[in-house]
Parts: sequence; structure tokens; C-alpha cells
Amino acid sequence: MRFRDALGELAGDASRAEAFLADVFEAERPCTTGERDFRVELERVLREWSSPVALEDALSVWTLIDPHPSTLSFVEGARRAGYSVALATNQQAHRAAFMTEVLGYRERFDRLFFSCELGVAKPDPAFFEAMVREVGAMPAECLFVDDHPGNVEAARSVGLMAECYHVDDGEDALLRLMTNHGISPA
Repeated sequence: MRFRDALGELAGDASRAEAFLADVFEAERPCTTGERDFRVELERVLREWSSPVALEDALSVWTLIDPHPSTLSFVEGARRAGYSVALATNQQAHRAAFMTEVLGYRERFDRLFFSCELGVAKPDPAFFEAMVREVGAMPAECLFVDDHPGNVEAARSVGLMAECYHVDDGEDALLRLMTNHGISPA
């Protein structure tokens, strides 16, 4: 089941799913910068909507993550070739913990940059400034790849090399993008 569809089912009434989703995403927004606790905010929304779904069941929807094997394979190859690879993502703490602990992203990537830990979310340029500061590199030494053009533009605004890529573009497109920047994964 797709993430958005599963979220819509939490409303308990399919005809109100879009309004429910809007409320959930609005409640999640301050959680992605660590300002609020997602469990508390989601529980509040479920209560306001009289959702028949228990909090733990609702939270499980945020673990519906389908890692793309080809992308993970590319990350492994880049790391084997000696490149440092980081994940930079807007997430609230519940989902970030799942990605780190259950999906094993701590082992798959050299660095993890979750917006909830940085205190700022993409596309805010401060997100990229914090990321580069923690890496200890010059912005022009970093390549940022994202599927949202606004995030790519924000990364460029602080001096990062940045490219837009979506997994639907295919492995060959990702390889060309990396090769254009002088990166050759193993």
C-alpha cells in the first residue's frame, strides 16, 4: 500500500481523506524541525478527527518506506570507490529513527542529516549550511542530489553543486549525472 493511501485510511472516512491528510501534514511540519513531538501531534489529529485507528497503528504508516535497491547499490558503489555519501532528508524523529535503526541507514551512509536533528528543513538554505559545516567541507566540494527542484536551487544558493534526479529517471540517468561531476562509483 502506498504511503499517501495508507494515511488517508486513518481518517476513517474516505470522503474526508484529503482534508485529514492536510491536517496531518500541517501537524507534522514543526516536527520535521524538532520543534514538536510527532507522537503528540499525530495523537492530537487522530483525536480531533475521531479516527478509529490507534496511535501505534497510525505511526506504523510512517514506516512504509520502500528503499530503491538500485539507488542503495549506487550508494554502496560510491562508498567502495572512496566517496563519502550522506543522506539529507526532511523527517520527524519517529521516521528518522526507523530509517536509522530498522532500515540500517546508519551503516549504509557515511552521514545522516535529518531535519529534525538539524533544527531546520529543506529548502531553507540554513539546512545546507548546517550540513556542510558538519561535514567540514567547502560547499563547492559537495554534490547534492534531490528530487525536488526547490531543494536543488536552495543548495545551489549556498554554493553546493546540486542536481535534480528522481528514481523514475532510472539508473543510467543517475550514473550520467554522477559522471558529469567526475564521480565514478565502483
